[in-house]
Amino acid sequence: METSRKNAFFSLRKKIIFSGIAILLFGFGALIAVSTNFLVQAAKDQSRTTLEHLALAKTEVIKREIGALLLTGRLLARSLEQIQSNNGPDLRDQAASFIKNLVESNSFIGMAAAWQPNTFDGVDSARADHPLSSPRGRFAIYYYRTQAGVRKLLLDMRPLQE
Repeated sequence: METSRKNAFFSLRKKIIFSGIAILLFGFGALIAVSTNFLVQAAKDQSRTTLEHLALAKTEVIKREIGALLLTGRLLARSLEQIQSNNGPDLRDQAASFIKNLVESNSFIGMAAAWQPNTFDGVDSARADHPLSSPRGRFAIYYYRTQAGVRKLLLDMRPLQE
């Protein structure tokens, strides 16, 4: 009987130790799970905040660049209007040179200028053979940048057929 009590006692002791170890391991596991979840959430929040700040900074840079390009475009329009109002013999050359210089300055990939028939200098028919005019004499030019340099393209501004 004493042996059975001893076996029961050891069995109870083993059960208590095993239960204690199991509770301890469960507690550590729960602690690790909660800590990991907290750290993951903190990392997500930090990443989100960092990305928002980066996006705002990049937005400001893009806003400044686009603003500068829009200002350049407005200045181009005013400059072309000024060139147009001079009524000199080489208006098309002056305007084309101005546009080409802007494209060469690397501010723009390409730039076009086109006017309605006879509105730039009023002499489209007399300028049909001009190198900056269409076969009908219309001043409509596009300068664009390539690896080989700046190239020009005369735009075909015929009305669309319906």
